[in-house]
Amino acid sequence: MHSLCIYGVRRSYPAFTLYSPGIQDQANQNISVGTMVQRRDFLYYATGAVAAGVTGTAIWGLGRAMGPTAATQHDKNLYVDISDLEEGRQLTVKFRQRPVFIRHRTQEEVDQARATQLEDLFDTATRSISSDRHWRHTVTGSADDRERSVDPEGRYIVLWGICTKEGCVPLGDRSGDYYGWFCPCCGTHYDTSGRFRKGPAPHNMYIPNYEWDAETMTVALIDETSPLPLSDKELDRILYGDVSENQR
Repeated sequence: MHSLCIYGVRRSYPAFTLYSPGIQDQANQNISVGTMVQRRDFLYYATGAVAAGVTGTAIWGLGRAMGPTAATQHDKNLYVDISDLEEGRQLTVKFRQRPVFIRHRTQEEVDQARATQLEDLFDTATRSISSDRHWRHTVTGSADDRERSVDPEGRYIVLWGICTKEGCVPLGDRSGDYYGWFCPCCGTHYDTSGRFRKGPAPHNMYIPNYEWDAETMTVALIDETSPLPLSDKELDRILYGDVSENQR
């Protein structure tokens, strides 16, 4: 049992270690699965359980308020080494104050996702959501699993770990009627590709902006709030203004 003091009243609640994946702060920029799977952080689920009184509920608003300071949120991209991530396991990392799911899917999960036809889906689009302060989402492709998975074989998938209806953190480990993720807040069921198949969610689970290095087995989550280096042309324009080469 754990306890939490709210407004001077101490409340007790069970530890949801069955559902809580390892959470790693962005302050440690290089993450390995071997160390993270041993650390179970009940932050998202415990706060939701106390606030909503629903077992397993994870309200993102409270989790966000209890996150790290702004000084650790904006500086660099997050590099996640998934070379040790076992098949059938899910890794959860915290990036830009929100959870990101990285799952090594089984062949059965891949086959289930790729056997689903677009006409059988409520939402036929894949949306990428930016990590800047506006959190805009844009359509980047269809909801076909080949466009949502990291690698051509479909072994890995990277998703923002947020329900697109209420912003709660869905339960993983083959949860729900479609063996993917299930949101205990609104009752939405997502399949093994993160596409909603039943429930009130308006969209499939969003895809973060990331880069994949197959050689090092590293997922780089891109922090879009970090300033990009200036090109030579941009630097010249700042130094000399909009002038031609002959005028310099």
